[in-house]
Amino acid sequence: MNNDNAAYPNPAAGHPGASRPHSGPGGAVLGVVSRVIRLLLGLGIRLGPMVLLTVRGRSTGTPRTSPVDLFERDGRYWLVATHDANASWVHNVRAAGEGTLSRGRRRYTFTAAELSQHDAGTVFNEVLGPRITRPLAGLVLRQTLGVVRGAPLAELAGAAALHPVFELTLSPGSSRRPPSRANEAGVSVEAGKRGA
Repeated sequence: MNNDNAAYPNPAAGHPGASRPHSGPGGAVLGVVSRVIRLLLGLGIRLGPMVLLTVRGRSTGTPRTSPVDLFERDGRYWLVATHDANASWVHNVRAAGEGTLSRGRRRYTFTAAELSQHDAGTVFNEVLGPRITRPLAGLVLRQTLGVVRGAPLAELAGAAALHPVFELTLSPGSSRRPPSRANEAGVSVEAGKRGA
């Protein structure tokens, strides 16, 4: 796992995908929304590329669970810090190097390796790029990454510099596929059957 945090500078405050403190009225709303999303994912309800990530806290060692975006292409899986490049889960995955993905009753353990900025740019171009161009499916992703529909490759690569990407390797005891499936473009969309 690459622990070189210099590859991902602290996002600029003005960047749409930059880390924002969760204080004030907006932070309270975000907290409520996050709890609702965790509840829905825990029940097995599909919400785009979102799954639940459970990882040991870097300071306490206590398991921490957060909704994250999981993307898949050609049997490879990536967690992308699309909403908050400085989220606690990013630091926890860097420190632990492993975790569990879940939605409903499905659970998948994995090890994670943080990609270099160059490799993250490739994931943004080849995996996230097709999703970003979709009118509805790409709307939230475009907003959180701060790019426009049909963004040039250079713009996507620039967004990758502000949003860490982790490639996942499923543990042998895990099921064959995490709770996502590739659509015709090879981009992650949620799948899975409740209770499967």
